This record gives sequence, structure tokens and C-alpha cells, in this order.
Amino acid sequence: MLKISQQDNAEPDIDFAVDLGLNLDASQSLLNFCGCIIDLQKHTIQKGQNTVHLRCKLWELFIALATNPNHPLKREVLIQMIWAGNKYTGERALTHSVCHLRQQLKKLTVPLEIKTLPKKGYLLRQNR
Repeated sequence: MLKISQQDNAEPDIDFAVDLGLNLDASQSLLNFCGCIIDLQKHTIQKGQNTVHLRCKLWELFIALATNPNHPLKREVLIQMIWAGNKYTGERALTHSVCHLRQQLKKLTVPLEIKTLPKKGYLLRQNR
């Protein structure tokens, strides 16, 4: 579950967070998630001294999965949310983005994995 922390003078990525059902205001930009600090303003994930910056679509994918932990998200839903329903671009981009996001999470050695549900979608869960 995402937990919200406060940071002074922060301007988080409110539009996308609101689309996903997060209730944020401009004073809330840090989230604590599975031992990581998620910075909504900088689009970064930090664990200890290690930080990764995620580009726009990768960031949106991570937030979509993180706001629905242990709940599968259909490929079509993710494509609609992140690529505005562009199935042609979205299909390949989603597959590539999931692979790249897995690599970024592995760099941080976070206890999270993105599970592929064949022909269905993806879910984010903690490693056991």
C-alpha cells in the first residue's frame, strides 16, 4: 500500500495520481512503498542510497501497478490509461516498458516483482 509523506515546496504529478484515484495535494509528493521512497515530483524511486529516475510512460506504468498491488491489471486497461488506447503502439510499448521497469526495480533490489499473467495482464507484488 502506498503511504503519503509530506515534503515542503513540492509539486507532485497530481494529474496522473488523481486519474489513478490518489488524493494528493501540492504538499504531498513522497510516498513510502515497500521500503522505497517514491517521489511524485521527480519521478524517482529510492531505496537506501540508490535512486532510479523513470521516464514518463515508465513512471505511469509503475504508479498504475503500485496503486493496485496484488491486483491484476489487464493489458487493455494499461494501454488505455498510459497510451490513450492506441493499441498499435501500446501493445509493444507495454511489453517493452514492463521489461525495463523490471530491470529498474532489480537495480534497487526492492522486494517487488511484476508478475505476467499470460494473455491477461500484469500485477505488482512483493517477493516472498
